[in-house]
Amino acid sequence: MQTVFLAAGFVLVRSRRAEPVSMVPAFGLGGAVTAVVGGLGALTVGGAWPVVPVAELPAMAALCLVVVPAAFALLIAATRHLPAPEINLLMLLEVGLGPLWTWLAVGEPVPQPTLAGAVLVTATVVGHAVSGPRGRNG
Repeated sequence: MQTVFLAAGFVLVRSRRAEPVSMVPAFGLGGAVTAVVGGLGALTVGGAWPVVPVAELPAMAALCLVVVPAAFALLIAATRHLPAPEINLLMLLEVGLGPLWTWLAVGEPVPQPTLAGAVLVTATVVGHAVSGPRGRNG
């Protein structure tokens, strides 16, 4: 369901690209609502808030307060130049490159099926990019 709403959000932002109003705050509010709903869902499923080790809190804070907001701000800025479907396609690179970053950062082995899927997704995105621009009405 998250994917559907994220794609809808990019289409909405893209439809308003000519307006001088930044849509970054709207995505921030959407992220905050998602965090609240997800937190409440964690309570109903597991019965308690997930426990994060104290040593992991700085990394989690950096991820939540810097990395993810910066990534989404850049994606929203990209909607002025790229159609929403292409932005969603670029986001698939996370699926393809995520296992690689995990392997490089912490040495976690990548299972063969995951590696095959990552290669397929990355090759698809690269092939789409290399195939050149097509007629865009966007």
